[in-house]
Amino acid sequence: MTTGQGKIKPGTVADFADSMAEAMENALRQEYQAVKDTPMPETPDQDRHMLFVAIAQGVVRHLIDNLSALEIAVTTTQDRPLNPAIKSDNGSIEVTQVDNDGNRVNSSGTGTLSIQTEGVLYS
Repeated sequence: MTTGQGKIKPGTVADFADSMAEAMENALRQEYQAVKDTPMPETPDQDRHMLFVAIAQGVVRHLIDNLSALEIAVTTTQDRPLNPAIKSDNGSIEVTQVDNDGNRVNSSGTGTLSIQTEGVLYS
């Protein structure tokens, strides 16, 4: 299953590695250790894998079937001169100046946004 340009791999029991289901099992392993203060048994558990695979496949299908329900609002601030100006190839963006020197702006509107960032998204 894919959405957009990225791929989401819910997994199967036969193809569990690097999947959402494996991520769920890893999260369970961490929580098990935190709550019980002992490592989760490493015994392979096909029923547990089947449960995580079914949940992951259901989540991915639901997201794909309801993409229009996902709305993302972004407020952008540009901290350098507007040269080149902010522009959109597939929409309209309104730029409103925040300060007098032209180095900080707020923009709003519709368009395709490409973001390059550094840091931790989730930990």
